Amino acid sequence: MPGTPEPVRGGQWNGTDLVAAARARSIARGVPGSTWDAALATLGRRNAVLLTLAAEADHIRRPAAWMRALVTRAGDGPLDLSANLHSLISRRIPECSGPSSRC
Repeated sequence: MPGTPEPVRGGQWNGTDLVAAARARSIARGVPGSTWDAALATLGRRNAVLLTLAAEADHIRRPAAWMRALVTRAGDGPLDLSANLHSLISRRIPECSGPSSRC
């Protein structure tokens, strides 16, 4: 993907590379840079990257609105990102929903 940093041949990705790649992917999906920056400031690097990956889910039709809503919710108080991600997974993978969840 154009604009996505690549690791040095034979080298390792570092945190900065991963954040830059997630930001580029997020913007490519239509998320404004301001929403990404708010996610980074509110959620931290790791959770902003996870949010970007989760926004790739097929049933999220408007990733920018979805990300903005979660960032806003996080700004209002604690956000249980793992519960949100589990909800996404359970919608796509039947074995991950219900009382006998294996995920």
